[in-house]
Amino acid sequence: MKMKLVCIFCMLFMISAFANATNVQNHTNEDNQIYRNAPIKVGIISLNDGPEEEWNVTFGGDKYDIFFVVQQTSDGGFVALGGRDATSWDIGGDCWLVKVDENGNMQWNKTYGGQKTDNGHGILQTNDDGYIISAITESYGAGSSDAWLIKTDEYGNEQWNRTFGGKNYDLAEKSVLQTDDGGYLIVGSTYSYGAGMCDGWLIKTDEYGNEQWNKTYGTENNEHFWEVHETSDGGYIMIGYVQAERRDAWVVKTDIDGNKEWDKKFGPAYQGLSIEQCEDGGYICLAEVEDTVFGGYLNAWMVKMDEDGNEEWNKMFITPKGKDRFAVHHNIKLTQDNGYILAGVTNAVLPVYSVGDMWLTKIDGNGNILWEKIIGGLGYDTTYTVDLTSDGGFIISGMTKSFGTGGNFNAWLVKVSDYENQRPNKPITPEGHSSGIPREEYTFSSNAIEPDGEQVYYAWNWGDGNYSYWLGPYSSGETCEAIYSWKNKGDYNIRVKAKDVYGGESDWSEPHLISIKKSKTLNTPFQWLQNYLQSHPNLFPIIRQLLGL
Repeated sequence: MKMKLVCIFCMLFMISAFANATNVQNHTNEDNQIYRNAPIKVGIISLNDGPEEEWNVTFGGDKYDIFFVVQQTSDGGFVALGGRDATSWDIGGDCWLVKVDENGNMQWNKTYGGQKTDNGHGILQTNDDGYIISAITESYGAGSSDAWLIKTDEYGNEQWNRTFGGKNYDLAEKSVLQTDDGGYLIVGSTYSYGAGMCDGWLIKTDEYGNEQWNKTYGTENNEHFWEVHETSDGGYIMIGYVQAERRDAWVVKTDIDGNKEWDKKFGPAYQGLSIEQCEDGGYICLAEVEDTVFGGYLNAWMVKMDEDGNEEWNKMFITPKGKDRFAVHHNIKLTQDNGYILAGVTNAVLPVYSVGDMWLTKIDGNGNILWEKIIGGLGYDTTYTVDLTSDGGFIISGMTKSFGTGGNFNAWLVKVSDYENQRPNKPITPEGHSSGIPREEYTFSSNAIEPDGEQVYYAWNWGDGNYSYWLGPYSSGETCEAIYSWKNKGDYNIRVKAKDVYGGESDWSEPHLISIKKSKTLNTPFQWLQNYLQSHPNLFPIIRQLLGL
């Protein structure tokens, strides 16, 4: 009899281990905490409705073509800038300027460049209705590559161009400004000048592109700027990255002459990508960070600063786990309602794998998501910039492998309308156990009302650094149940938030506290067996068979 009991114990352990592995194989993290919804109700989040895609046009041939930036012009059309006829990423090709009408029909296009790689990064319509272009050129200049400034008339005909740089690698990025004195300002990085390997670089010219001054910002390490904007006090704000012991997003504020007033690092982050000054005089920043919160690869990080660069709040976007999952916003713009529009690329918004899709997100002034829009196909599709249009919509530039011709990447423009969407109400405080033991599963429930009656999804924050992905869909007001177990003892605050079918997100619920305490010591193997069988009733038929009952 004793031998039979020993065999039963061994089999119980093996059966239990197999059952647990089978039940949670798609829902466990590295620490073996478990999260799942009960009953299982995971669906595809449809974000294809909501904001209307008014038109979608591609440009290019059988090589690599891309638009880095787009802007609406004074005649109601649009001008886009990038590169064409490259043989691969940033290898070969010319700087490319394309003018389209209000419906995306091409009116004219111009290329600028020589025998090597030349790409356009920044575009601005100037006071004389012409255009100023910031770019990088390997065909001209003094070194491996130079920052490049090109002035054209209203039809893209070149009027003059200037290069800036030394014998090493120098470039201008996606911002170019016309200053009050009629001159221009460009930003980027330089290996030829400054204090270290690569420094952030700001160049001021007169109206003919003649350099008036340039400033470098950095240390003996690597620094780079992506954007510069004029601030309300007449100075400038720049964003990029700094790399020392670690890599951080970097914001630098200067006066009108480029003298640094303050700088702030936030991170760790791969880089700061975009910045805008807000109505309150502060700044909203976008950064690209390793996803240590939700378990993906890369995530978009939004940081709100006051006018002196002090952080007021920050936000990351909920994504599914997986080292191949990414969700990165490349560009942010202030909208007319004092919210923000963000544009980037993701394969992590839907709970199904995609190579990469254009990702457009509208948020309010407090960082709450009002709606999201996903546009793409079977190939890799991305966007780099977004601009506001005079009709209240948005124009987005990027590249696509899903649409167009030639089998490689085509330059891409998409026009999207705005959309009025009410966010779901804050879910009720989660209900469920208030105490428990480690590794035991507990069920919690909550619900939220969607003001428009739309279906909703729920994400759970388990208070230990782990999150569920979006569970659902559920009808408005329908209860969502989720099951979770904690590995370690401690006090944990459980919260839940809701998302509607257009991507609008609620606030997090009020917390529900659960105290996980050390398991009670069992005095005898038979007490252990009794408790074990009570929590695993499906094992009774197996035991009866083993005992011959």
